[in-house]
Amino acid sequence: MSDKATQKVSAKLWRDLIFKLDQKVEAACLRRDSWLSKIIAIEVERLNKDVCVANSEEASRFISGQLDVLDRKLVTLTLDSAVAERLNEVCAAKRIVRDAFICRLIFWLVASGKVVDRILGVGWDDEVRRARLNANLVDPDTLYPLDVSLIEALIDPLGATHDYFQLQRDGKLSISRAEPFDRNPTGSENSEGTGSLPNFYMSTFNASILKDINLWGLNTYLADYNVPGTLAQKELDGEWELLSLP
Repeated sequence: MSDKATQKVSAKLWRDLIFKLDQKVEAACLRRDSWLSKIIAIEVERLNKDVCVANSEEASRFISGQLDVLDRKLVTLTLDSAVAERLNEVCAAKRIVRDAFICRLIFWLVASGKVVDRILGVGWDDEVRRARLNANLVDPDTLYPLDVSLIEALIDPLGATHDYFQLQRDGKLSISRAEPFDRNPTGSENSEGTGSLPNFYMSTFNASILKDINLWGLNTYLADYNVPGTLAQKELDGEWELLSLP
């Protein structure tokens, strides 16, 4: 590990996302990089657990190319050294495009409730509240100001979203819901036998989730059958052609 307390990380991030993030952190009187560093410290371990197999070189190149389609801005983030090094380690081991991970993370941090509902389905948050209530967990917004649980929620703002994916994989949703994103054939180490259901970081963003917005560049994992030109993608196209024959 580096002896430095902090480390500067340069990333080319989607301009719209970083603009919205800066607006939100200013309104909340937060120090952007310190806050992001704490969030990334949590999310990078989830990333490592979710992405249980490395991207192929073809998938990594495709994601990088799709990221270049977006209007991006060079941003320097000052992160805790251990966090920056762990992020680089995980991304290298799994062939994850680091800037894609950071953009994906910020996308979820700044997305409006309407956008999240469109992706996960209206009522997803009620499912999480119900599960937490059944587990005798108090929702953070019912606690006293600056209670330790409220502070934990501030540095783990995506905890509820991860909980929803876990509830879905465990088959514990109160009603049947459409799955967010695409099915993931590889599964994950923590899917407990339900590997066909997606987790947060292996779920596929594409160009059809949000109208007129190409989100392919925000993927942290892509199966080869989603990557144009790969053998897996050509084989899948061939299977669809066979199915469409009279």
